[in-house]
Amino acid sequence: MPAIPLIVALMGLLIATGLVGCLEEAADKDFKFDNPLDTTPADGDDDGDVAIAYVDTANEIVVIVNQSNDIIVMDNWELAAEDSGDVYTFLDFSLFSRVFVRIRTGSGTDDENDLYWEGTNHWTSSIDTATLRDATGNAVVVCSFTSSSAFDC
Repeated sequence: MPAIPLIVALMGLLIATGLVGCLEEAADKDFKFDNPLDTTPADGDDDGDVAIAYVDTANEIVVIVNQSNDIIVMDNWELAAEDSGDVYTFLDFSLFSRVFVRIRTGSGTDDENDLYWEGTNHWTSSIDTATLRDATGNAVVVCSFTSSSAFDC
């Protein structure tokens, strides 16, 4: 019988250690706004509901964060790599309050934290513009960059 509480305690320790590592990794990121795992808005209010937080052109990853207290339904929203003309369309996706999603180039299984944009080389250079458009085509966020392979927007 004593083995079961020990196993439960060890499982709890493993889970807690994994979460701490995750938070430390996110805390190491120097995002322009607050860390996407931090629930405190950068400026103390809820302006700017959605942000393109980070773009890594070398690894083809874009981080989008919901800085509001509301769920944002992103069905038929688009993320465009303007230089290449490539467009990722969000299908049946909602970005919950105070969380982020990574758009990754390549193949994989979509989940609430990672969405996969089929193909390769969507970000053709370190000089490009990432545009996030809502379902009506309005530009919600435009992030232009001219240097480096990874940057905050």
